[in-house]
Amino acid sequence: MVRRRYVAPLDHVNVPDRRINLEHAIYRKQKMSIVQEILGSMPRRDRDVLERFYVLEQSKEEICREMNLTPTQFRLLKSKAKSTFAKLGQRKLKKATVAA
Repeated sequence: MVRRRYVAPLDHVNVPDRRINLEHAIYRKQKMSIVQEILGSMPRRDRDVLERFYVLEQSKEEICREMNLTPTQFRLLKSKAKSTFAKLGQRKLKKATVAA
């Protein structure tokens, strides 16, 4: 009876494969490195709005207040910053593809 209490069949247990976790961790680290590199090459104000909104998860109102922006200025700045980020990311991918 005691043994049944502590021993159970492993039919529905998913044992994680450490190699998959390691590969995932390396992938995430590389991805973060690329994101940081791209953000670092952006104009400071664009980088600030993206980091505050997407990384720090600050509200639109908080960002507007701290950066002295109107809601329209925030929307336009965030849109421009996202576009810049995408363009820089595409350039980086093209360079990586050509180098490979």
